Amino acid sequence: QLEYKARTKLFRKIFLVTLVSIVSCVLVTSGVIYLYMKPVIENSLVEKKKNTLRNLSEQEINILEEVVTYARNITFDDTVQNFLKALPREESYEYFAGILTMEKKLKEYCMVYGSLIRDIFVVDQEGKTLETVNTYGNIKENENYRKFFWVGAEAGFTSGFEQDYYGVIGKKDTVAFVNPVYDKN
Repeated sequence: QLEYKARTKLFRKIFLVTLVSIVSCVLVTSGVIYLYMKPVIENSLVEKKKNTLRNLSEQEINILEEVVTYARNITFDDTVQNFLKALPREESYEYFAGILTMEKKLKEYCMVYGSLIRDIFVVDQEGKTLETVNTYGNIKENENYRKFFWVGAEAGFTSGFEQDYYGVIGKKDTVAFVNPVYDKN
């Protein structure tokens, strides 16, 4: 009986020492691996985020370049060119009919990039938007466009601003691309 108790006691001590040794080894090994792997994993995640951000910015740049090309091509549309070449007397039937025809044509272009381009419009020399519904009014009085023209820019993107589109869609964050219309000939 005594011998059995001594063996059991010895067995328990060996078991506890072994268990403490194994747990200590696991904890120390886990700590070392954590300290080694943490910077590696963090750097990997940061690099993935950088690559994702780089790809997104490249996509945005490509989209904006596509919008620029698209807008410049619209200026060579015959409907826009013909209306501006023979600008009818303001307040005449031909003036409003020409604006309506031009607006319809521009809306067709707008539909191609409907998720990206909210509106396309033409502005005359005095800054008045050629439109049948007075949504934009005189562009030269609009603060965002004034800032753009104040720096002497002829073509390019304005800084971001909020635009209320027809009072129906609500205010949307907007960046406008301004492009002069030249005679295609």
